[in-house]
Amino acid sequence: MTRYFVMAVIGIALVVAIGLVVRGRWFGSPDDPPVKAPTATPRPEPSRTTATGSGAVPERVAVVVDLTGKVERRAGSVWVELKAGDQLTPQDTIRTAPDAHANLDVGAAVMVDGATEITVGEITSSVSQLSLTEGRVRAQARGAGAPRIRIATRGTDAVAETGDGTFNVLTSGKGDVAVATEAGTVSLTAAARTVEVGAGQYSTVRAGGEPTLPTTIPGSLFLKVKAEGANREVAGLSGETLPGAVVSINGVRAPTDDRGRFTDEVPLKKGDNVIVVSVMDALGRSEQRVIRKTVPVKARPRLQTEVQWE
Repeated sequence: MTRYFVMAVIGIALVVAIGLVVRGRWFGSPDDPPVKAPTATPRPEPSRTTATGSGAVPERVAVVVDLTGKVERRAGSVWVELKAGDQLTPQDTIRTAPDAHANLDVGAAVMVDGATEITVGEITSSVSQLSLTEGRVRAQARGAGAPRIRIATRGTDAVAETGDGTFNVLTSGKGDVAVATEAGTVSLTAAARTVEVGAGQYSTVRAGGEPTLPTTIPGSLFLKVKAEGANREVAGLSGETLPGAVVSINGVRAPTDDRGRFTDEVPLKKGDNVIVVSVMDALGRSEQRVIRKTVPVKARPRLQTEVQWE
C-alpha cells in the first residue's frame, strides 16, 4: 500500500514539473518584461519636384509683389482679382487692364505691363519660365546663383533668355515679337537661329521667321500717319513706325509689316470724328497722333407749300 502511495506522489510531481516547463516555454516567466513588437520607421514625405535637363529639382512658386489697377488670374472659366502676396503656380494665367501693372517675383523680377496676358511656366532653382500671349513684360535676372529667366511667346517659337540681363519683350499677339535689352546680353532664338541682343539693342521676329540682326535702339518711334477720305463715311489710314512696335487705332491693335508700315480703314459717323493712332515699343515708350474728320450732315430739304385762295 505504501509503495503505491509513493508511486502516485512521484507521478503527480512529474506531471506538475512537466506542466511548469511547458508553461515557461510558451508563455514565459511571470517576472519577464513584456516583449515590444517592432515598429516601422516612418519615411519622409517626398518634396515636390519637377524634371529638368539637369535632373529633378524642387519646384517654386511665383509671388505677386505689388500691383496697381485691375489684375486678374484665370480660375477655370472665370477671372478672379489678384492682390499683393498671392502665389502663382505653373499654368496660372494672369491679365492686366490697360491702365494696370503687376510686379512678380519668379526668382527674377518681372513687371507685367498694362493690357498684357501671361502664363507662369516652370519655376525651379535653375530656370524661371513665362509664356507671353500678348502685351509687354520687363524681366531682370539676378545673376550668379539665381535662376535664368526665359520668356516664350504664344503662337511663335521665339524665346528670349538671360542669366544676368535686363530686357523687355513685346508682342501683338499675332506672332510678331520685339526684344529690347537694357543691361547684359539676351539670347533670342526663333526658327532655329539665335542672336545675342546686347545692352541698348533690339531685335524683332516676324511670325514664323528668324530674329533680325540686333541694332541700336533708336531715340524715336518715328510715327507717321496719313488719313484719306475727306467727306466720306470711311477714313483710310496709312502710316509707319519703328519695326516691332505695336500700333493701336482707337484702342484696336493693327498689324504691321516688317518695316513697321500699317494700313487700316476706320468707319466714320456723320458729324465730328476723332481717330487716335498710338504706338508702343518694347521699352514701353509710346507716341500718338490724333486725327479729326468731319462728315457733313446733309440738311433735310424744307417742304414749302403755298395756299391759294380763290
